[in-house]
Amino acid sequence: MSNKIVNVERDVVADAVYIQLTTKHIVSTKELDNNRLIDYSDSGKPVGIDLLEVSKGVKLNDLPEAEAVKNVLASLGIRVYTVDKETQSFLAYAAERSQKDPDPEVREVCANLVEQLSEQVKGKL
Repeated sequence: MSNKIVNVERDVVADAVYIQLTTKHIVSTKELDNNRLIDYSDSGKPVGIDLLEVSKGVKLNDLPEAEAVKNVLASLGIRVYTVDKETQSFLAYAAERSQKDPDPEVREVCANLVEQLSEQVKGKL
């Protein structure tokens, strides 16, 4: 186990992995997306990473200690991937439009684009 990783917990039933980076107390959690949450200490340093639906693969973009996380997940047989900046920006834009656009048709089209592009990215693993 990496010296940047304190502990790893895997829950196969919940399809989740928690990677503990330090033993500091958690004071806040930031949701990167529906399947990736980062716990932070009172000093703003990452304490842990909660990864959900790991059987679908894990996106490394924006994760703290991404290289160490990649190695841990690989040792657990979990696929990892990264998304280039342009695709990541487009996905974020389309995801926001799928939630906030006043036109329901635009929301539906954007939601479908996000779903399809996400599946294409995962299919390239």
